Order: sequence, then structure tokens, then C-alpha cells
Amino acid sequence: MRTHFELVIFDADGVLVDTEPQSCRIWSSALSEIALHMTADEVGELFTGLSDADTLAIISKLLDKPLPPMFLDSVARRELDLFRRELQPIPGVIGVLDCIKTPTCVASSGTHEKLEVTLGATGLLDRFAGRIFSATEVERGKPA
Repeated sequence: MRTHFELVIFDADGVLVDTEPQSCRIWSSALSEIALHMTADEVGELFTGLSDADTLAIISKLLDKPLPPMFLDSVARRELDLFRRELQPIPGVIGVLDCIKTPTCVASSGTHEKLEVTLGATGLLDRFAGRIFSATEVERGKPA
């Protein structure tokens, strides 16, 4: 039996692109600058999947003091710069996208700015033009 799908919804990170390795390196470096030394692997183990608010709360608790002003903005800016230079699509995803005849879109927890950078750097942005949705547009994002 063949199933017909009306729409294929892609998550961005981990499906179309993988930003985790670069993000963990940036966070590791930024944390070292504020005297919290963690490897990129440790950053990934501790913070992957957490919201920014939860991540910052844990860091503040580990430091036993508030984070410097604009810390998160600085990390986000560094991440986007690195994504622009290094990010690649998930191996094989372009071939998969070429085979899909069903309408597609992207729905992600990332901001539109991050999605534009990550999909743009990997040549995937035009494939989803006008069909990119961010959790910032809804009251309750994933997993709700």
C-alpha cells in the first residue's frame, strides 16, 4: 500500500544541517573566557537540548555569580559567524531533497536569523523560500 503525504516537514538542526559541533566549540571557548573551563564534548553532554534560559541558569549556578551582560548575544554572534564559514548540509540530504516531489517546509526551534544563516550557508535556503517556520512564531514550540 502506498501512502500519500500532503507535506513533508523538516526540522533544520540534525536533519538538514548539524550545528552542534560548531556550537559546542564556541560555547566551550566563551565559557573559558569567563573562567568555566569545559571541553566541547562536555558542553554538548551538559547543554544539548536545553533552552537558552536553562543553559544560562546552569552556567550562572556553576559560576556562583551572574553572567556578564550580553554573554548570550556574544555567543550567538560567534556561532553565526562560524556557521557562515564552516557549516555543511547533512551528507546525502541534497539528494534526498531532489527526490521529494511532495511539498516541503522547515519547522525549527531556531530563530529565523539562525535559520537564514544555517540554511543559507549550506545552499538550502532557496529550496525552502517562504516555507520556513520558527518556534518564535508560536506560543509553545517543541515538543508541544
